Amino acid sequence: MNKFKVGDYITFKKAGYDVFARISKLANVVEFDRYYILSDYNTISCINSKSLDVHEFYYHEPELIDNSSVRFKRYEKLADEMETHKSKEYTTMFPHNSWVYMNDKWTERIVRVNQIINNSEIKYFEQYIFDKSTNRILNNNTCKPNYIQITGRDPNEIIRIATKEDILRLLILVAIDKGFKKGIKYKSVYSDLINVCKSDEFELSIDEDDSNCINLVCEEYFIYYNGKWSEVIKEPAINFGCDHAEFDYDNKIVKFGSYTFSVKQLEAIKTVIELNVQFKHEFEITGFINNGGDIVLASERRPLLSVNDINTLINQLA
Repeated sequence: MNKFKVGDYITFKKAGYDVFARISKLANVVEFDRYYILSDYNTISCINSKSLDVHEFYYHEPELIDNSSVRFKRYEKLADEMETHKSKEYTTMFPHNSWVYMNDKWTERIVRVNQIINNSEIKYFEQYIFDKSTNRILNNNTCKPNYIQITGRDPNEIIRIATKEDILRLLILVAIDKGFKKGIKYKSVYSDLINVCKSDEFELSIDEDDSNCINLVCEEYFIYYNGKWSEVIKEPAINFGCDHAEFDYDNKIVKFGSYTFSVKQLEAIKTVIELNVQFKHEFEITGFINNGGDIVLASERRPLLSVNDINTLINQLA
């Protein structure tokens, strides 16, 4: 115990993290009046007072830090900047329903504020995180608990009110990750109607009565409305021969490679197959002559498209 005295700064490893602390009392229990925990990401958090049993204290093999060392100055700088963060009035800076932008070494995110807890945490309605290492949106908007620490983070991290450009950029990345693109069908979150996404261009739409009610639209139709997303309608995986179905919703046709089928042609195929089954004929529909819509038949034992497949295609084009 003689190795240390009150007022000494020490460091040790605890649960995989670096601890930086100042001793305020030496006895059977060692007490600290400054106690900081540093993560792998240079994020520092503070516990105002902390005590350890003397045996636990020595178990962690504490080291004395020279006040003039580079290491001490780095820790002290992080601690001072963390205290500066704590002095900010986040409740005023980030009011209810506002959007906060955060950017660190690893991620970029926007967070929609529910409330500020103890001037140190954001309780959020939703958050969207872009992972810089994978260039992907992380699927953790529904993570519980829905809190994020805003004090004691890396002093180089950006934490501020989000701009429209911040929100638009992140929401577009989320929309793309959810499958929104030109040509897909989706069920509108705003009206429950089925719409077709006719563009790859997305824009913000801001409520006139509430500037924090921010929405994302494609061709004036909502794909994201006040915290909720429209639902992309998954296209059925149906093949005709070796070709996969490609849907053209504007023209109400489905393409399989060089073959193009309209709804009427699909209904005609369905009729022939049903008649074929009814009269126990055994042949295969191999394709269409596009200019006349004539069905081409061959002597095989099964149709390339089943009645269920055709019903699915017709319903998808409806």
